[in-house]
Amino acid sequence: MAPFWRLLDAVVEKSPDALTEWGLARQETRHEETYKYLSTDLWEYVPTDRHEFVGDNREERMKKYETRFLSCLCLLAGICLSAAATGEGQFLKIDGLNLYCEIVGTGEPLLYLHGGLSSSRDFDAYVPVLSRSFKVILIDRRGHGRSEDNGRPYDYASMAAEMNRCLEKLEIDSAYVVGWSDGGVVGYHLASKYPHRVKKLVTIGANYRVAGMSTEALEWLAANHTADALKKQLPELETQYRKENPDPANFEAFLTRSRDLWLRDPYISKEEFSRIGVPVLLVAGDRDDIRLEHMVEMKGLLKNAQLCIVPKASHFLIAERSELFLNVLRQFLKP
Repeated sequence: MAPFWRLLDAVVEKSPDALTEWGLARQETRHEETYKYLSTDLWEYVPTDRHEFVGDNREERMKKYETRFLSCLCLLAGICLSAAATGEGQFLKIDGLNLYCEIVGTGEPLLYLHGGLSSSRDFDAYVPVLSRSFKVILIDRRGHGRSEDNGRPYDYASMAAEMNRCLEKLEIDSAYVVGWSDGGVVGYHLASKYPHRVKKLVTIGANYRVAGMSTEALEWLAANHTADALKKQLPELETQYRKENPDPANFEAFLTRSRDLWLRDPYISKEEFSRIGVPVLLVAGDRDDIRLEHMVEMKGLLKNAQLCIVPKASHFLIAERSELFLNVLRQFLKP
């Protein structure tokens, strides 16, 4: 049987509006033609709760979203804090800054690009398995994790240039690239501007413009995403940052510049995004902060892309559905 993301691709190509309807119209006959592409035992892979916020007023939506977001962030933080050290760390001098880097395993290079407000630690749980087949490269971007900062505004294009220089310094011509959230956007820039560096690209919950985020995510960002709000809601994030970052006093500026980055349009221009020619797997959870319609739009803009919607998963699917995602990742990365 074909991998389930290819079956979803077939549905989208047959009926582009299918994804927007599945949550409410799964049993309706208007989409009966699309259903024949899915084996009945694959129904669990079809999003069924995408419209969980429909009917709520703004305050209720915000409360539901905030509860889910913070619980998932705590889950990921717990996994990162409990994961064992994966390898010997080193620092790469890039533009005068020390960027933290770990390399684990042997084989074809695989570069992991972490999410915002995070570090390469959020991939630690995957390293023991992937390092058996790949040389896994874990780098903390400027100002994140154990890397130094220079106080300049964050932007995705500069982050991609930074990763390109890291690969150059490590004498790695090209690598498989896996990016979660902000890391996925960095991956888009890397594949568009430095295509020789990227063999295949996997992105998880990564949009290319601000409007790709759900209404709930945008409302939450506007209302709550200030340094003071996050410090009160998620003290574990502040504790971890101050513990490992070389400039603990940078924390508030780190949060503010991250918020500004997320609200600055576009993350990558449509022209640059459409230039990506390497094989791409676009992954998102069926309850992701990225709208499913936006995921379909991005697939349509790329020349060589597949779409995978992970069931019962949010923006933090790498923590929630790690076994399923690992299987999908390994299948896609096969030569």
